[in-house]
Amino acid sequence: MASPRGPRKDQLRNRQQLVTAAREAFAEDGLDVTLDQIAGRAEVGISTLYRHFPDRDALVVAVLDDLGRTARERAERVGPIEDPEEAFRVMFSGGCHLDERENLIVLRLGATSPRAQQHLYRLVTDMLGPATDRLREVGKLRPGVTIEDIVTLIRMADVAESPAQRVKAVEIMLDGLITRRA
Repeated sequence: MASPRGPRKDQLRNRQQLVTAAREAFAEDGLDVTLDQIAGRAEVGISTLYRHFPDRDALVVAVLDDLGRTARERAERVGPIEDPEEAFRVMFSGGCHLDERENLIVLRLGATSPRAQQHLYRLVTDMLGPATDRLREVGKLRPGVTIEDIVTLIRMADVAESPAQRVKAVEIMLDGLITRRA
């Protein structure tokens, strides 16, 4: 029996073109952009778009994954940091210093449907969860703090008016999250 082949190079290229086009269209034209417009921007037909993404939600999830790539890379770099407090600080601070435009797109895309919201929640918890768990295990995370609380605090810091205010907000939040006992 022959082994199944993976996607062809042109299929992979078309899929990435669609994700990139959707990401750019959502950023530039808003969430009301049509799938036809996205396909046109990607220079593929609408049938190609539907072959890769059976509905708008599937495309939104793919764009969220694409936008989350940088944060996932940061999470991978945090893994080797031995000190749980430092690892948590790096992840939390990094989550609060996303590009403002892309952060806004992520939040808006995550609010487009229950599926997108659940997917975004999974992405964030997968990225922040390990560092949070490590801090909790050594008794340095304030009791009662959940991953949902941490996500909320990151979103709060993201709305600061200036980079200086964001840095100050992150410092205050970290002081409230991390206990000095251990």
